[in-house]
Amino acid sequence: ERTPGAVAGVTEGLVGKLVPLLSSKRLAVEASALLSAVSTQHGTHHIIPNVLRGLDDKASGARHACLVFLTPLIPSLSGKDARQVCARLPLLSSDKSEGPRRAFVDACASLREHHAHALIDALAMLPPQPQQQCIRLLSHELVGLTQDIANHLSNG
Repeated sequence: ERTPGAVAGVTEGLVGKLVPLLSSKRLAVEASALLSAVSTQHGTHHIIPNVLRGLDDKASGARHACLVFLTPLIPSLSGKDARQVCARLPLLSSDKSEGPRRAFVDACASLREHHAHALIDALAMLPPQPQQQCIRLLSHELVGLTQDIANHLSNG
């Protein structure tokens, strides 16, 4: 019998196996397509927790792959999930190569457009060094971000 709990359990198990494959050179396209299909069929709420865990991966390639997959989903994220992505900004901004940096900027641009308060809040609360690192990466692409953070801090 296909109870909602059984379907959710199978879906969670499948997603848990697919998310690590996003960083595979051979299987990334297939894993992304399957995750998109699961997302379309069952909703993003089954996928987001696993992708968020992927953003914490020690390997920058895995973080990058998860961020690339997540970015188109940012407009549909709940406020809570957007805040969880924003909480990972210092780690995500630490990747030095061009691909991960571009993915970071693209994700932040989408966060600013769709979840501006969560992004500004997260950046404003960072310690000085990680905050400066994030802002340095974003300031050319997201004009006015520094002013948004200053306004947020001055408003308490």
